[in-house]
Amino acid sequence: MAWASTRSITPHSSRITTWVTKQPHSFTALPFCAHFSTGEQSTRVTLQHQDKLPRLAIPSLAETTGRYLDYVKPLITPQEYEHTAVLARAFANGEGQRLQEELVRLDNESNTSWLNGFWDTMYATIRDPLPVNVSPYLVFKDDPLRKTQVDRAAGLIHAAAKFHKSVLEQTLAPDMEKDSALCMAQYSRFFGSARLPRPGRDICPAYTSQARHVLVTLNNQLYILDAFYPTDSGDGLRPLSEADLRKGLEAILQHSSASNLQNTAPISVLTADNRDSWAANYAYLSKDSLNEASLAKAASALFNLVLEPEAPTTLQRASELGFYGDTTNRWFDKLQMIVCGNGVAAINIEHTPVDGHTALRFVSEVPNLTNEETFKAGAKLATPSFKELQFNIDNHMNSKIEAAHQVVMDLVASNDHVVLKFDDFGAKWIKQQKMSPDGFVQMAFQQAYYKLTGTTRSTYESAMTKKFHSGRTETLRSVTAESVAWTRTFSDANATKAAKLQALRVATEAHVKRMNEAKAGKAVDRHLWVLNKLAQHKQQRLSNYSIPAIYQDPSYASLTTSVLSTSNCGSDHLQSFGFGAVVPEGLGLGYMIHNDVIPITVSSFQKQADPYAASLRATLRAMHDLCNQS
Repeated sequence: MAWASTRSITPHSSRITTWVTKQPHSFTALPFCAHFSTGEQSTRVTLQHQDKLPRLAIPSLAETTGRYLDYVKPLITPQEYEHTAVLARAFANGEGQRLQEELVRLDNESNTSWLNGFWDTMYATIRDPLPVNVSPYLVFKDDPLRKTQVDRAAGLIHAAAKFHKSVLEQTLAPDMEKDSALCMAQYSRFFGSARLPRPGRDICPAYTSQARHVLVTLNNQLYILDAFYPTDSGDGLRPLSEADLRKGLEAILQHSSASNLQNTAPISVLTADNRDSWAANYAYLSKDSLNEASLAKAASALFNLVLEPEAPTTLQRASELGFYGDTTNRWFDKLQMIVCGNGVAAINIEHTPVDGHTALRFVSEVPNLTNEETFKAGAKLATPSFKELQFNIDNHMNSKIEAAHQVVMDLVASNDHVVLKFDDFGAKWIKQQKMSPDGFVQMAFQQAYYKLTGTTRSTYESAMTKKFHSGRTETLRSVTAESVAWTRTFSDANATKAAKLQALRVATEAHVKRMNEAKAGKAVDRHLWVLNKLAQHKQQRLSNYSIPAIYQDPSYASLTTSVLSTSNCGSDHLQSFGFGAVVPEGLGLGYMIHNDVIPITVSSFQKQADPYAASLRATLRAMHDLCNQS
């Protein structure tokens, strides 16, 4: 390949100014957006409710096993259900109690919750490549003022620096959902975190208090660019103006275009590889002190800014660039903002430290943090402060880069990704029918799949649990007895329109009830999953220990195999949102429900995105007709 020769990068001339100062992967966990309190405050308010938040309670075994039988019943036969019920009762009255006691002990020792340590481990031990498999993306709506790449990128860096400053100084107003305060712990990990590869289990350090620069990737090169002005001891943080950031970005673009790129190895593609492969290559690179220093600078950046040369003209292509794009110019170990040649912008989220709700808060704040005044404010620096990160790449590492590039190209080629911008109606019309918009769309998902396959399969929707201290997400299982009755009734040529409409209303109400239970921590997946993890740990210690039969029962797999993995990301500042399927035969469904449009992305590893999107469009229209004609 073009970069195949050995390249030892030498220092640049003095004109370059040095820097001065599979459980479904929870990447589907982008919960419905809460009502935000926006803007910076004059006092330290960010954590004012934190110590008052309740801990996430451990459900009783009786509650969880009872709900488990309710959850699984629509997915299995009556004979299978009878067998599963026997196993659930045996678990609740036997080994489950001993595992529950162990969980209670761990909860008493934890300063966060009984779930967090297990959840962090789940993310850190995922070995699949992060793009497609783990990292979701969001595509911003266009900024009417910042229409060029440099203008848009400078505005986003400026907004990020201000947001980061408000987190450090605790002036960011706390999130509220109606009258309930939400946990703010994730904001200290939003900017400045990195997922660093290690064999078997990655680590996720947060450089929050020291992150002052952004990583910039383009043309197989990595740069760092200051986001804050140099400060004297005791001075507060001062984010660079948009004008100074524009100067820095233009200087980087000019420097990159003047470089000899023929033999520039795209080291960034290593971050898109299998995590164990990247861990081995990371260790090899780090043996060289220059490489080690450059990797450290990349890790400690606020985020990675991708200057994407392509100028997409469709939402489909913009979504693809946000989802994976040119993987030789991404840095998947970090949160990334992708800014295209025409100013189109997206975020790709490294999901280990944060959930989507936290990203949505930043998205909602960008218009408040960047306006016409900040756009027109003048520059203060005579010379932009940036530096290219340099690496020593030998023939061995060149071959590893080529291998990683092939892995990620195969992964991207295997993924079928379609953006359906359904604009016949939206949340406003659904509310007029006196139904939950999310429940309505989830019932459309069920019916579209049943129409296409003649079957009902387990469906995952994430539910935010930030009402609890250190809360993240819980699983809402969208298939209920009521949803199955809805799909069967709607597909029955002999059923009356009144019966179909009534089935839809009952199913959406059941969905809302289950969502409220999940947000209150009263669901099934997380509790049973953690008890299973405890059983697995016990088996490692005791050679004659057997995993409880409830987990070996095919019914458990029927429930926890998320053939439809869905998430509702509600934000008026976004155009699309998506992620990959979590099982080979599955679908990834990212959606938003705006007043008059419902953008939905469909991902598949088996070329089913287009057929499902067509079925879903037809189903939504048929449901609309049903409501209007009844």
